[in-house]
Amino acid sequence: GVQENKPLHIKSRTWKISKVDGLPGRKVTPKPDDLRRIRADGAKIKKVRRLGTEAPHFLSGFQWPVTGRISGVFGSQRILNGQPRRPHVGIDIAAPLGTPVLAIADGVIALVHQDMFFTGKTLMIDHGHGLASVYAHMDKILVKEGARPWPWRCRKIRGRRLGVG
Repeated sequence: GVQENKPLHIKSRTWKISKVDGLPGRKVTPKPDDLRRIRADGAKIKKVRRLGTEAPHFLSGFQWPVTGRISGVFGSQRILNGQPRRPHVGIDIAAPLGTPVLAIADGVIALVHQDMFFTGKTLMIDHGHGLASVYAHMDKILVKEGARPWPWRCRKIRGRRLGVG
């Protein structure tokens, strides 16, 4: 392959502020047992992000996983129950319960977890070369790890809200 270096010019921007009230206190200020669970969840996600699969599944192109209202954007400052927290690291798309959610690109299901502390039912797809997509806050996951959910035939991932990161 050919290596090419290009300078990137990054513009400054004003980040959105996302205020969410009414959350259970533990979701804002986790207890010690919750923190252990959060660290374990994070380790599972990092493991998938480090896969480095050589297959370039992403070359199939990309599509939106679901049509719906954008309810959270990458980089927005999170204010949870009045407490400033880390910026949001994904895009949330709100859709009605039971709306089919599709894979954004070809890949392999690398993680299925039924109850992560912050993201609930969570699924990750490895698209190759370190690119992965995360689907969170799902109502129901109907695929298994190792499956290949090609976008044009995948109708098995179903949920009400999808977070892509």
